[in-house]
Amino acid sequence: MSNPPCDAPLCVLDEVGSTNDEALAMARGGAPSGAAVMAHRQLAGRGQHGRSWVTLAGTHLYLSAIYRPTLPLNKVAGLTLEVGNAVADALASLGVEIALKWPNDVMLADKKVGGVLCELHADLPVIICGVGLNVTAASADELARIEPAATTLSNHADAPVELTTLARAVHSSLRDAFARYESAGQPNIDGYSKRLWSLGKTVRLSDAANPRTGTVRGLSDDGGLLVQWSDTGETGTVTTARIQHVFASDG
Repeated sequence: MSNPPCDAPLCVLDEVGSTNDEALAMARGGAPSGAAVMAHRQLAGRGQHGRSWVTLAGTHLYLSAIYRPTLPLNKVAGLTLEVGNAVADALASLGVEIALKWPNDVMLADKKVGGVLCELHADLPVIICGVGLNVTAASADELARIEPAATTLSNHADAPVELTTLARAVHSSLRDAFARYESAGQPNIDGYSKRLWSLGKTVRLSDAANPRTGTVRGLSDDGGLLVQWSDTGETGTVTTARIQHVFASDG
């Protein structure tokens, strides 16, 4: 699929394969840091762990922004958390308060309402930061197909969520986040911690070698998840695993 060149700060397209791929093409063509693309429909989107989906036009926000770091590349690992903060700030400006499930998911009323995906392309170097949010759903079946435990912004907002307004708010917040990250060299840990959905929850964390269970106690200074392990009682820092399961509270 080929779309015409666009040099606007936020390019709006009817349909793309993936907004992250479209933003990468823009970056390879010289688009500056902070430039972004959104699409009304995405045919080959992807999320964490390579999951893919197709969406209906006008029901979801898919927006990807270009970040050209001047920092050493070993300093950009925390960018995903800063993008999560940016999404939360944008939604708060529209009257929607969300929580953040480390490291990628956006939660609303204990259900997934979206996610972020940052992809490093070290040859440029550039990082493409994609944001996906469920705005409305054509039907309950469609929502269940995308994510069984999902919700939409419209289900919880006091007023209708207008897609263009949402896109502009997210884009503006992302540009601010990139500037903050360039200056600080790390994510706003305090901001993320205040929205940490899993705080105090007992979870199973999964990686390829060693799934373990423990209670989330917070975030480390560099953005790792602090977990008190159920088997030893010791607290460790997790940087690469994902939360596979959250156990129901005894209360």
